[in-house]
Amino acid sequence: MKTFRRLVVASAALLFVMQALTAHAAPVVLPYQGGWQAFDWINQTGPIDFPPDGFVLNTTQPTFLDITDVGIPGDSFDVIVSGSINAIFSTPDVPIFSTLQVLNPDLAFGNPSFSWGRFALGPGSYTINISLRTGSPGGGSGFIRAAAVPEPATLILLSTGVAGIVVGRRRRRRINVSR
Repeated sequence: MKTFRRLVVASAALLFVMQALTAHAAPVVLPYQGGWQAFDWINQTGPIDFPPDGFVLNTTQPTFLDITDVGIPGDSFDVIVSGSINAIFSTPDVPIFSTLQVLNPDLAFGNPSFSWGRFALGPGSYTINISLRTGSPGGGSGFIRAAAVPEPATLILLSTGVAGIVVGRRRRRRINVSR
């Protein structure tokens, strides 16, 4: 009985070790219109450290891929979509040791002090990897999201509303001028 227990424990330990050695971290699924997903790095150049296998995006609609640096400005990175570099985000004209810090991706996206970008992807399945060109000493963070491309009908409705406001203001001016 004792020998059997040892054999079971040894087999379980061996199975655990083999599984740990062959385990491979899966890419993080980037949800369509699911909000910002974080990525982090420790080294100042090279692939990001988390998630180690990047992201996967499956979409049936045209999609904007938004990416932004957060924290301390001055980081720059490449975005590699399905094996080819799709975007190179350059280092802004801000010293890497700047005292400016923005941790909210909504505030950093579009801020000229941070590396950020948006590009369009058609329907399909994509693997997205991020490689750091230059980074802050001690590591840093960024965010990525998949956002919907506005439909043409939405744009037409918005344009019609803006045109109506402009026409209404012009009419008011004409009435006030003629009085």
